[in-house]
Amino acid sequence: MSEVVPYISVVIPTHNRSAMLRQTVETFLAQDYPAGMWELLLVDNASSDDTWSVIEAIAARTPNVRGMQEPRKGAHFARNMGAVAARGDVLYFTDDDMLAAPDLLRRIVEGFTADSQVASVTGKVLPKWETEPPAWVLEHCRNSLLSLNDLGEALIVADEDPGVFSCHQAVKRDVFMRAGGFNPDTNADLFTGDNETGLNIKIKNLGFRFAYVGKAVTHHMIPATRM
Repeated sequence: MSEVVPYISVVIPTHNRSAMLRQTVETFLAQDYPAGMWELLLVDNASSDDTWSVIEAIAARTPNVRGMQEPRKGAHFARNMGAVAARGDVLYFTDDDMLAAPDLLRRIVEGFTADSQVASVTGKVLPKWETEPPAWVLEHCRNSLLSLNDLGEALIVADEDPGVFSCHQAVKRDVFMRAGGFNPDTNADLFTGDNETGLNIKIKNLGFRFAYVGKAVTHHMIPATRM
């Protein structure tokens, strides 16, 4: 008897990073998750480079990939647009500078099966350095400053957010909609929201729990310009 798995919608907002986006997409097209049980939504967030043409080309040759455009600046506007268009029972949010392990989707859903009250799941976020970082970066920045999260190999279920970043977050779609989605972050360089923190607070206030799956791994591409 085959295993029943949820349909997952992967949502990636992107802005002027077409080269990185290609790398990110390739890691998702290599997922070992059952074919026909997931889709990839690429949301161009007001790019001025060739991002949209790259998205169109990927979608034209890949049946489970869809592209869309969100003109309002702010990654969470783009994430919310993708969520509304999504067909999945589970939404998986990531960024255009992430490299997913081949079993990421299969592993991330383990957080939902661990406890029926879990509505938001994250996992391990490791660095992919463009150049060897200086010692001070290794000592002080292997944490939320670079959206990194490593709580070990265990599967942890908690009442509190265990360090969920929107670059590596799976959410039950019905709960996401009940919570009202992400609170928008930036609009024309003005701060207008509280990012994934606000979403996680709303999920908690609805009575749901969080999970961290140590075997659900993604890598954050960190350029030399961020060090």
